[in-house]
Amino acid sequence: MKLLVFALLSPACWAIEVPLDFTIQNDSKANLTYRVGTGLTAVHQEASFQDIHTAEVAYSGNILAIAEVNDSTGSIDGIRFTGGAISTAPTAALLEASVGNVPFQITFQAAGLVRTASSNEMQVLSGGILDGDVHFTTLTSGLLEVSNYSKEGHTQGTVTETVDFATGSSDLISGESLFPTGTGASSVGSTQTGSNLFTKDFSASLFSIIQVPTQAPDAQIQAAGLPSNQQFKQRYLETGALSASTTFSIPTAFGQWALDNGLDLTTGQEKNEAGFPYALLFALGLPGSSTSLPVTFDHSGGPSALLTAPAGGLGFPIQVLYSPDLETDFTPLNSSYLPGNNPISRGTSGSIAISFPTLETGFLRFAVNL
Repeated sequence: MKLLVFALLSPACWAIEVPLDFTIQNDSKANLTYRVGTGLTAVHQEASFQDIHTAEVAYSGNILAIAEVNDSTGSIDGIRFTGGAISTAPTAALLEASVGNVPFQITFQAAGLVRTASSNEMQVLSGGILDGDVHFTTLTSGLLEVSNYSKEGHTQGTVTETVDFATGSSDLISGESLFPTGTGASSVGSTQTGSNLFTKDFSASLFSIIQVPTQAPDAQIQAAGLPSNQQFKQRYLETGALSASTTFSIPTAFGQWALDNGLDLTTGQEKNEAGFPYALLFALGLPGSSTSLPVTFDHSGGPSALLTAPAGGLGFPIQVLYSPDLETDFTPLNSSYLPGNNPISRGTSGSIAISFPTLETGFLRFAVNL
């Protein structure tokens, strides 16, 4: 009896963790608004704010994450952000304001704000939607500079305030929402782009509405003509959207089986030391080192074979071929000699009785096409 087997892959169902490196796309932009409160005569008096609307600013950089991927569908079922560098282009704007009769010129500069994204835990996604309460970003570098000085006729009191984002005590950002709550506000999805014998390839996308309100520490301004307790208050608002994409691959069921068995396969047709093709062993749910197959023969009532499929089912449909003398080409065995159709369906489990045609001898071949 000669067995010659080819096999295709059969996906089993498992979840695996995949590192992702999202690249921020060119359409990721935001509008920045800087506000300065003037007209204060006491420390706790509410400011009368004037606005600086800066030009649109672009995002660049990357977002790092660990994703929990469903191997059979490639869907991202969970995600945890681990870092990256979300940067903004440098921007500057100018505001002229008056406190009492004293004019001031204030320069706002946001020089390359950088954030990192992180999550406290893996979040299970519902329809690809992120819960913003689980994810947050932290400013790690950048500079906000506000300069104010007296104009002609007011020669005293030039002051420059610098707030360094890398210093926690001076961090402008409070209550920011890069991954905000709310249905549709932030989402992650994936689409299969290709596959081969050992891997399945996907593209993944991330989209998030950005809403970053901030309130800077009070700026102590003691320029010409102002009382010593005079203060400015400054506020910052960033609104926009961020989109990012990446690609990733996951092993097919056969690829995972090969990894689990420590095999470095290139065609899937390689054989083990006992001469059994690895594709056959995978299809039958056997270890790569197997030296026997789950096939027994019975001649008591005419020649027949009993194939035992794994409890979890065949990894791929197996076709039974027959030749009476090896000189005649192998052809598919008529399905009347099997309990079901030929090929035997993927997922079939238990004992499968195969009858020979009414001849004294014959040969079977199990074929699994790659």
